Amino acid sequence: MKERFLTECQVTGDAIGQPLLIEVNPRMGGGRTHKFALEVYGVDLFENFILSACGIPINPPIQDPCCALADYDVCCQITGILAEDNWLGLIENHPNLIHHSYKAKKGQSAKKGQSVKGSDTGLPEWLATLIVQSTTAQEAVNIMKRIVEKINVPIIPVDEDEKR
Repeated sequence: MKERFLTECQVTGDAIGQPLLIEVNPRMGGGRTHKFALEVYGVDLFENFILSACGIPINPPIQDPCCALADYDVCCQITGILAEDNWLGLIENHPNLIHHSYKAKKGQSAKKGQSVKGSDTGLPEWLATLIVQSTTAQEAVNIMKRIVEKINVPIIPVDEDEKR
C-alpha cells in the first residue's frame, strides 16, 4: 500500500468505554504521534513516510507494544502572572516521566513575570507537556493522574479589569 493516513481515536470516559473516532486524514500524524509509534512499536513513521513517498515499499515490523505511554498538557487554569520558572521541579525526577517540557510562548518558554491566559477568560494557554511510560496503558494513565495531582502552577491572579 502506497497511501499514508492517520486515524485517531480515544476511549470514551463513559461506563461503556467505547472507542470514539476523532479523525481520519490523508497525512502523517503530528504532535507526539511519531514519538509514540517509535517508543511503543519501534516504527519510525517519518522514515516509512519518506520511503513510501519515494515509491519504495514499506513493511514496518508487526510486534506487540513494548510499553505504554500517556501524555498530558498542563493548561493554565486562571489568568494572571506566572510566579516561578521551574514549577515542574517536584515531578521532574519521577522514574516514569520520560519527557517534560514547558510550552513555548512566542518562541520561548513562559517565564516568571509573564502574563498567562487561563480558562477563566477563554481558551487557556498550554503551559507544559508531560509523557510517562509504563507497562500497560491503564498503569500509565494512573501514574499520570498521580503526577498531575502534584503539579501546582504558581499564578498570581489579576483583577477583573486586567483580564480584559
